[in-house]
Amino acid sequence: MIYDYCLILLLAIFLIIYNASFIIHFYQIVNNLEHVNTLFVLSVPVFFISLFIILFSLITIKYIEKPLIISLFIFSSIVSYYGYFYGVIFDTEMFSNIFETNTGEALSYFNLSIILWVVLTGILPSIFICFLNIIHFKFCKELLYKAIIISCSFLIMISIFFFFSKSYISIKKNNRTLHQLIVPTYYLHGLIKYLDDVFFNDTKNYKILGLDAKLKTDELSKKNLLVIVVGETARGQNHEYNGYGRATTPYTSQKDIIAFQKVSSCGTATATSVPCMFSRLSRKEFKRYKAKNEDNLMDIINRTNTNVLWLDNDGGCKGVCNNVKHFYMPAHNKDQFCNGLSCHDEILVEYLQNNLNKLDAKDSVVVIHLIGSHGPAYYERYPSRFNKFTPECHRSDIQNCTNEQLVNTYDNTILYTDYVISTFIDKLKKYDNKWNTSLIYLSDHGESLGENNLYLHGAPYFIAPEEQTKIPMIMWFSDSFITANKLNKNTIKTYAKQNEYSHDYLFDSVLGLMNVSTNIYNKNLDIFYNARVNS
Repeated sequence: MIYDYCLILLLAIFLIIYNASFIIHFYQIVNNLEHVNTLFVLSVPVFFISLFIILFSLITIKYIEKPLIISLFIFSSIVSYYGYFYGVIFDTEMFSNIFETNTGEALSYFNLSIILWVVLTGILPSIFICFLNIIHFKFCKELLYKAIIISCSFLIMISIFFFFSKSYISIKKNNRTLHQLIVPTYYLHGLIKYLDDVFFNDTKNYKILGLDAKLKTDELSKKNLLVIVVGETARGQNHEYNGYGRATTPYTSQKDIIAFQKVSSCGTATATSVPCMFSRLSRKEFKRYKAKNEDNLMDIINRTNTNVLWLDNDGGCKGVCNNVKHFYMPAHNKDQFCNGLSCHDEILVEYLQNNLNKLDAKDSVVVIHLIGSHGPAYYERYPSRFNKFTPECHRSDIQNCTNEQLVNTYDNTILYTDYVISTFIDKLKKYDNKWNTSLIYLSDHGESLGENNLYLHGAPYFIAPEEQTKIPMIMWFSDSFITANKLNKNTIKTYAKQNEYSHDYLFDSVLGLMNVSTNIYNKNLDIFYNARVNS
């Protein structure tokens, strides 16, 4: 039995546990300062306890307080785990990833460590709250007490800020991400913003783009086939093409590949990067609700009577393929490629061949979405015959593996992806009598492997490390594709080594490669525009 106002104080104090990541980061900052005001340091927990008192005062309402508190505890427990051990920040982009992933990918994040953490910091306190007898006063008296508690807490916060405003402002200004570690305020803000983007933004005024789109390939004896392979979580730093010291790309290196060495992603998570790279919007302009409300690259190409197909092995196309023919891999199967939750990317080789056999010999674009290097269970992304780099990390709580084990396992995923891409190219060569064939591979985003105590991906872009934003991009063109489309391969190779590119270039480069004429085409964002003979 406990009075409501006493419970609020206990809950506020308990919430400090969920902010272990914030507290550690804060005191690391303080320790690096030359002059530290001890009273300022001591004021920080008081400030946040006061903030949490206000929060719980608002949600401790008779009949609904227990479900709200329990939900808050469970979600805060999960968020605090990934913040503390992986450095993950739960913003809008992260919630996009969470709600739009498939079951197999979602389950790969669960392990004994997180289960134990959630039980101790989330479920047990929730059980305590569930059976707790909370005493409430009559409505008016309760309202009066709440008003007094909130007013006093707010007064404490104002007073602290008044006396230490310079210190608080300085810390905030010089550490832009510190507030993003506060649980539950920041993840609640991210969740609300995500729900607003998905459900409440205006979708009535859909914007149709490229109504004038048409092909300029009537004179070609053979039509073009372009396969776009969208990788998952492959970072450029671990690609041999980019100077990495390991042989992670031995298969495609035998295929006359053009490797682009300075490429950046649109986002740090699939839910942003995939729709962004196929959108007319640039990275700086991109908003998911905007992209959702207008035609994308697939829609425009489909309008030209081109064969358009999307094959997916990574939890969906994030809305990009909604208006074109698409197929998702049967992850629920249990066979040589699938374990019932996810499939190795080799399964896509067979599906590619089967679908190419069914397509008419007209201009065609096929997008293949890999599961690639999706973590944290990297060891599940490749067959055992590709465990070239050992010892490996055979667990999903990767913070408990050595850095050597983690990097080895990740590099094996890159190696396997390279094999799969090489196999795609081998298949395309067999269709040279039917099409001028070509292939583009680029990853959606990169990955942190423990650098600066960060793991996985999804960091806000403005503070994301290069490991999460620098990606590989390679291309292969058949001789007939080069000749028919009047491309200078040597020029492209020069551009690939010297120039910087990003996902922003995919939209117009594909339109250019497929000879699509439309008023929304921007030649300045076409990688190949100045690489055409007599352009």
